[in-house]
Amino acid sequence: MGCRVAKTSSTVHPEVPKTPSVNKDLFHNGIVINACEEDRLFAKEIQVELAGRGQTAWCHDELDKTTGTAIVNALGLIVVLSEDTVRCPVCTDSVALAYVSNKPIVPVCRHDYNSVLGTLAFGMKLSVEGMKWVMFSVEGNNEQAFIELNHRLDELQLMTEDNANLTLPGTVSLPHFDSSVNLYEPIRKKQQMPSWMRASISSACSNGLVTPDADKVLANSDDNFWERHFGSCKAIAWIEFQAKFLADYESRACRVFGHSRIDWMMDRLHSGIFRKSETIRKEDFLLFQQKPGKRHQFWHQVKEYMLESHLMREVFDMESTVRLAAVQNLARFGSSTVASALVQLLHDQDANIRAVAALSLSHCGYKSDQIEEALIVSLSDVDRIVRESCCISLGNMGCTAAIKKLADVWRNEVIMNVRVAAEAALKQIGGDEVKRIIHVTRVLSDEISMLKEDLQMQPDRYNSI
Repeated sequence: MGCRVAKTSSTVHPEVPKTPSVNKDLFHNGIVINACEEDRLFAKEIQVELAGRGQTAWCHDELDKTTGTAIVNALGLIVVLSEDTVRCPVCTDSVALAYVSNKPIVPVCRHDYNSVLGTLAFGMKLSVEGMKWVMFSVEGNNEQAFIELNHRLDELQLMTEDNANLTLPGTVSLPHFDSSVNLYEPIRKKQQMPSWMRASISSACSNGLVTPDADKVLANSDDNFWERHFGSCKAIAWIEFQAKFLADYESRACRVFGHSRIDWMMDRLHSGIFRKSETIRKEDFLLFQQKPGKRHQFWHQVKEYMLESHLMREVFDMESTVRLAAVQNLARFGSSTVASALVQLLHDQDANIRAVAALSLSHCGYKSDQIEEALIVSLSDVDRIVRESCCISLGNMGCTAAIKKLADVWRNEVIMNVRVAAEAALKQIGGDEVKRIIHVTRVLSDEISMLKEDLQMQPDRYNSI
């Protein structure tokens, strides 16, 4: 631990590890290095240096289609940031996947911090700007930078060992969701992250943590948003809650998300946290805010939730390079927030996103009334692929609450593939009620078929009636 990287000669290099197969165990304790095409040689230099200290590492171009699986199972992700990174979808997708799967991210850069930060895509910028980057030099004198990188990796190894007992089982039960609140727990707080992965003072202003002069009154005011505006009230109208939130935090939100995303932020807060209720209860607010740990805790929770919502959509987008790995490894993420975010994606405007979310919910390792209810409602989606996906998920989950709706889909759906999926789901759920439904439906179908045949053979018999 803490050893310095030995500089290798120009002619003799440690052997770079070969690309592993899809066997997930081979990725454990390894590092994935992500870089765009223009930074690939620099990524290889890092890989060789890590091999010199006995640290297994893979560049994502070696992993090809197994990049997502490697990230989910690896020790962490090193991402090489430059002004060219914005044009690399693999880099963007990989950072998003590492974030939502609670994997440590180590940003490294050889160029000016502010210049690079300004070119990054929205989600990646929010993900890495609060972290302390390892800064390398283009000129090549990087001994100190490699020492710092080694120190980070040593911390990751210790953190992994310390958090080993915190790994959640593959299947757990979510708390019961009532009709007005969506419980939320930040993905990145499942584990204790190293200090360099938390927001630093140098980036605090751009992250909305430190306010300019215009916000000094707010900065010196009472921390508790609810007490400050609503006192002892147990509930408040959403329209008033929204007005007070924007009065306090709109300027911060504009600096973090941009003015064009304010409506998106408020819609996500209203629908994702408060389930579109027009009355916001104090107890629901406190559940979301959680135990105050810093000044203006509510704002920090909102900011974190918005980032995670955005990154979840990036990971499960049809164009994502890591979508399949994310779906296959959902149970390993161990976060109720992931399940909650997938439920919200069932309402996305893109039907492909809704279909992926529906399929993914049966893989997330959670069962709850909220998840089942959302899938049952989505059986009426306008898109047939979404309806079929919901049937498959409800069957995989063994959802008895969906039996009547699945039976209705099986009997009345006009698209054959959806009918077949509904029937398969019913059989997968099983039980006496399903047996009765299938028996009655088949008896009626047989009788109708017999009557049709009789009508064709003896049409005069019915014409005389």
